[in-house]
Amino acid sequence: HPLRAGKGWLYEVGIRIPQLIKAPEKSKNIKIDQLTVSYDLYPTILDYVGGSTELLIDGKSLMPVMEGKSEMGRNEIFWHFPHYHGSLWKPGSAIRNNQWKLVKFYEENTEELYNLYDDFSESNNLAEVYPEIVNKLSKKMDEIKMELNANKTSVNNNYKK
Repeated sequence: HPLRAGKGWLYEVGIRIPQLIKAPEKSKNIKIDQLTVSYDLYPTILDYVGGSTELLIDGKSLMPVMEGKSEMGRNEIFWHFPHYHGSLWKPGSAIRNNQWKLVKFYEENTEELYNLYDDFSESNNLAEVYPEIVNKLSKKMDEIKMELNANKTSVNNNYKK
C-alpha cells in the first residue's frame, strides 16, 4: 500500500524494488536517485572487475554514477512480459519515460497511462487525456521490441472466460 496489484505485475509494486550495492573497498553507502534496473548490475560488475564484453547488453554500468561522474543518460526503461503469470498477470509490456509510464495489455488490447510524479499508486489512468503521450510511448515500446527481437505475444484462442 499505496501501490496496486502485486509481485509479477507491471505496476510499480511488481517492478519497483530497492537496488542496493556495496561497492568493493568503499565504506560509505552510495545512493543513486536515478532510475536503474536489475540488468544494470552485469555491466556494473564488469566495470568493477575490469572486464569487457563484445556482446550487446541491455544494461548500463552504474559505476560512473556511483563515482559522481555522470548521469545515467537513460531516456526509457522497458519491461516486457509476453506471457501469463501465476499472479494472474496477463501478457503485457510497460515503458517509463521520466514521470510517464505506459502499460500495455495484449490480451485486451488496452493501454493505461500514469503520471508517477502525481499518481504513485497508478490509480488514475490518463490514456484518454493524453493520447499523444500514449502514441509516443507506444511507438517507442514497439521500436525497442523490434530492436531486441522480443518475443511476440499471441492470444490463447482456447481460453474461455
